[in-house]
Amino acid sequence: RAAAAQGRAAQSARQVGAAEEQVAGSTQQVRSADAVLADAERDLATAQQKLFATRQELQAARDFDAKLGADLADAQDKLSRARQEVLSGQERVDAHRRLMGTAAREAWQQQTPLEGLSVVVGATSPQELAQRLQWQETVFDTQAADKVKLDALLLQLRSARDEQARVEAAIAADKAAAAAQVEVVAGLTRRAADEEARVEELVARQQRALQAAQARLASDEQALGSARSAQAAAQRTLEAAQGELAASRQELDRAVAEAKEREARVKAEVARQRELEKAAAARRAAAERAAADERAAAAAAAAAAEESRSVPPHETVSAAGFVRPIDREPGSPFGMRFHPILHVWLMHEGTDFGAACGTPIYAARSGTVLQTGPDGGYGNFTLIGHGTINGVYVTTGYAHQSRIIVREGQGVARGQVIGYVGSTGLSTTCHLHFEVRHDGTPVDPLRYIP
Repeated sequence: RAAAAQGRAAQSARQVGAAEEQVAGSTQQVRSADAVLADAERDLATAQQKLFATRQELQAARDFDAKLGADLADAQDKLSRARQEVLSGQERVDAHRRLMGTAAREAWQQQTPLEGLSVVVGATSPQELAQRLQWQETVFDTQAADKVKLDALLLQLRSARDEQARVEAAIAADKAAAAAQVEVVAGLTRRAADEEARVEELVARQQRALQAAQARLASDEQALGSARSAQAAAQRTLEAAQGELAASRQELDRAVAEAKEREARVKAEVARQRELEKAAAARRAAAERAAADERAAAAAAAAAAEESRSVPPHETVSAAGFVRPIDREPGSPFGMRFHPILHVWLMHEGTDFGAACGTPIYAARSGTVLQTGPDGGYGNFTLIGHGTINGVYVTTGYAHQSRIIVREGQGVARGQVIGYVGSTGLSTTCHLHFEVRHDGTPVDPLRYIP
């Protein structure tokens, strides 16, 4: 479980790293978009300045166009007055010319070679003569004055015509300037519209780029948040698994310590039993030789009997002189295995037999009970010594019992009920854990039992 949690934590860390890289890339894109937007804003400011200048030029052009219009209207008004003045002057000149013509004709018609004499002869007195001469001078003065007036009228008419020509020329120039100004205003209007469109496009494009970059950043930050949440969950799972692993290792350390202590006790007991064996060796040797023939005969008789009837496993004797400690088939074998509770690979120092709690347990061989009672992970445990076999001291162990019915120091016979199946100690279900040891070192039990 700890290894799986570590795997999930590593995968979450990789996902967080990838998400952080994506966020860093998106952040850089946003920064780039910000920089581009800043450039665009500077371009926008320049464009807006140009637009402002263009609008000022356009307004000045429109103001100038309005002034031209006003000047043109004023000039046209002046032209109208000048034309009226020319017509009036012409009429006055024509009228004065007609008057002078009439007077000239009359004077010419009345003119004779004796005209001057008639003025003198016709006078009746010196006073009348003086009067007549005065009249004559007045007539001539009047004619001269009319001529001067006519010249003045002609001069006024010429001035009026010159003013009309000047005004007409000014109107023509104003119309040409107004026409040119119309083109200028139209060009400035188009340029202003183009610059406004360019400004709007710059702003819209950069806003779209910035919004897209910000959207990618938000998405990546959300993915990063999810990845970090998953990493935190995986880390919590890992820490819990590591806590369980630490607890399991502590339990394992206790079990190992208990096993070593038990092994030390067994070895001490084995040593003691060996001493006892040595002391009784002679007696046993004699007794065994005496009983050898009896056992051979009994074995032959038992073999013959076994052929004629079905024998339970705990009554079937192997070549090594052992019976099966329970009437069940062997399960989890001797050797390395993944511990179902500690979740680590450990040496399985015996063979398991699955059976219901309360199933009888039998002594695998005759011997002496060396140990009974609770024994750490073994739960309720019984250890029986069977003496030296083939140069080694052999013991058998029976673990996880629900109840033990023998006591330490008691002699037991092969096949005798010594307890009942349980699930005490480090156990997940009802079963018998059976061990065989050589001088305290575990060996495969299936080498001894049938």
